[in-house]
Amino acid sequence: MKKILISLMLLPILALSQSQKVYVDSRGRDCVGGLGLCSAGTTSKTANMIETTFTKISDNSIAMVLESSVISETDQKRIAGKAFSEIKNKENQYFLQDSDFILGEDLLKQLNVNPNLHLIKQGKYPFTFEENRCLVIFTLNKK
Repeated sequence: MKKILISLMLLPILALSQSQKVYVDSRGRDCVGGLGLCSAGTTSKTANMIETTFTKISDNSIAMVLESSVISETDQKRIAGKAFSEIKNKENQYFLQDSDFILGEDLLKQLNVNPNLHLIKQGKYPFTFEENRCLVIFTLNKK
C-alpha cells in the first residue's frame, strides 16, 4: 500500500519536472563488476549502457526512471535481480549502489540541480514499480 501511495504522489511530480534521457552503466564499481551505477551520460549509448530518464524531484533528489519496454530482461535482472514483471508489489526490492557515484556537471545543469549536490552515496535505494516502469529515487549529497 505504501508503494502505491508513493507512486501516486510521484506521478504529477514526474510529469511536471525537468527530465533528461541518460545512458547508464550499472556494472558497479569502476564498471568491472558489482552493483550500482558506474557511468552515466547523455551523449551516446555503448554496449553496456541502459537507456533511462533522470528527473529532478526536489532540490536534492532525482528519480531514475527505467521503462520496461526499453530495457531488456537481461538488463532488468542485472539491475533488480529479477525481471521487473516477476517482482511483486509486496516485495522490498532495492537498487544497490556499491560505491559512491558522482554525477557529471553537464547532467546536473540539464536537470537544473545544484552542482554541489553531485554525489549518490553508497547504499540501498528502494524501487517503486508502476505498470510499465520502475523508479529509483536518489538523494543527492555534497562530496
